[in-house]
Amino acid sequence: MRKKQLLPILGLISLMTTPALAQEDALTSKPGALAPYKTAIGFRYSPSNKFGADLAITAKHFIRPESAIEAQVGITNYNRAYFASIQYVWQPQLLTSNRLRPYAGIGLGLSGTEFNRNGEQQPFSTNLVGLGNIGIEYTFPKVPLSLSLDYRHAIFGYKTDSFKDLPINRLNNIGIGLKYNFK
Repeated sequence: MRKKQLLPILGLISLMTTPALAQEDALTSKPGALAPYKTAIGFRYSPSNKFGADLAITAKHFIRPESAIEAQVGITNYNRAYFASIQYVWQPQLLTSNRLRPYAGIGLGLSGTEFNRNGEQQPFSTNLVGLGNIGIEYTFPKVPLSLSLDYRHAIFGYKTDSFKDLPINRLNNIGIGLKYNFK
């Protein structure tokens, strides 16, 4: 399915689900929820694909019981590329589990690369990108660790003239994360 066909479908789905979220009796998360931890530091790894593996250092800090700010800085094996991002993350506490929590985030980031094409060094380039992610995180009960699985998607790019060499879709990937939790 092409992106032009996907956008109207996603827009229609969001319009249909928005009234359901606005209902007062629609309980989506536990009342009086608590954050699973205050701050966590760890890494996110995206297994190798045809563009190279991603490895990122990540830090997450809860600002409210179900809201956090997450920062990531990482590299990819493709043409010495790097990325850095900061995202707002909504992570509700489910009615059925205190330790297993889904999350969704949106934020801004920078992506850049330095090329060596045919023995000729290309200029270093940095681009602004919008990112979104969805995932699930499990916090272990007796050890201060959290394990996560997520999908990161680049929504848009600004000044992406170098994306002909490092297309924005190369930021899209599935990753696993492991974080050490501080209470």
